[in-house]
Amino acid sequence: MKKNIFVSSDHHFGHKNILKFCPDTRPFDTIEEHDEQLISRHNAVVRDGDDVYFLGDFAFCSADKILKILKRLNGTKHFIFGNHDKQMRQAAMAHNSDISKQFVWMKDYHEFKSDRADLRCPIVMFHYPTHSWNRMHHGALHFYGHTHSGIPTMFSGRGKDIGVDSNECYPWNINDLAVLMNKCDVVDARERQKK
Repeated sequence: MKKNIFVSSDHHFGHKNILKFCPDTRPFDTIEEHDEQLISRHNAVVRDGDDVYFLGDFAFCSADKILKILKRLNGTKHFIFGNHDKQMRQAAMAHNSDISKQFVWMKDYHEFKSDRADLRCPIVMFHYPTHSWNRMHHGALHFYGHTHSGIPTMFSGRGKDIGVDSNECYPWNINDLAVLMNKCDVVDARERQKK
């Protein structure tokens, strides 16, 4: 069975105020319900053999609670730091911490390239949206978080906010996103030709 590849961002586990900041995309009564729903929705689509890329702002809680959450999440995990990842950075600097052992790697930026025939385009992964990225004009996609779906999708269909607020608190399947975004480019090209 072919493994799937998922990407997600901005979980904000343990962050009570996220329910006030994002009431439309996180319609939960308590932060405990929020956290359980995010874990449940993650595990509903991600299997143990799948790869998962987390693009930052994972949790606002103790290292012990972060570890308990990570152990419950399916998949082979990779981590890109966001602006609210103090605990995660400390874990990475400790190298052998229990949290860092949950990840294949932890870093600030990643350029993803697949050897799969159905996913040929390179993907730039970063917590923040940028207006220009490596190989942008050669078909590379850009996945980011940080915005909580608060800014319109830009970059003519080549960049996408992949945070949980953009997908009903589920992670995105990278292959589905690549197909969806390439369709966006075809539509954009047709619209430009009409003008």
